[in-house]
Amino acid sequence: MKGYPLVIFDFDGTLVDTAPDIAHYANIVLADFGYSPCSLRQVKGALGNGVHELIKNLAPGFDRDPEKFERAVATFRKLYFENPVLSSKPYPHVVRMLEGSLGAARKAIATNKPQDITEQILKILSLDRYFEMVIGMGSVFPPKPDPASLNHIIDRFGVKKTEAVLVGDSAVDVEAARRAQIDFVWMEHGYDASPGADPDVKNRFSNASKWAFLTP
Repeated sequence: MKGYPLVIFDFDGTLVDTAPDIAHYANIVLADFGYSPCSLRQVKGALGNGVHELIKNLAPGFDRDPEKFERAVATFRKLYFENPVLSSKPYPHVVRMLEGSLGAARKAIATNKPQDITEQILKILSLDRYFEMVIGMGSVFPPKPDPASLNHIIDRFGVKKTEAVLVGDSAVDVEAARRAQIDFVWMEHGYDASPGADPDVKNRFSNASKWAFLTP
């Protein structure tokens, strides 16, 4: 990780363990709309592509009623935004990593989590001071794996592609880094076990980029 002037992070499952709180609110919404609750493991497996995909993955077929589905998404966002930190916390050693080995690097976040909720959690957990830019869902950029948010950050920071790295925990992040043609680091503590469960994920990763694993 040393030697990169710019380090871009995913958020959920990379910097902060948010899954328990997401599961809490998701199950409230599912119950309100007549669906069975989901386990923490199911929620972790459904994260990474935004709120709509989260609810859709936890309750297959829910989106067949678009009006009801949008109300459920809006309810989840309202509940989560009002109190996003019940038990969410940074992973062990993340703060030490941000201040230590990555202290000299400029840092940003590119996430498929709603930007307003991401910024609120960063502030509550006193992590906001480490990041110069945060791009999330609700901004003008499409979600990852589209590389637009990564390319925008790189352009704004004025660095070369070879001077930037994406740190993430999902196959979505892998693909985003590949499309942006930047290096990638996998956080092994995250929510997506693809590299360990499917070696082909690693094999498909572009040879033009480096692959590394990190446990902070």
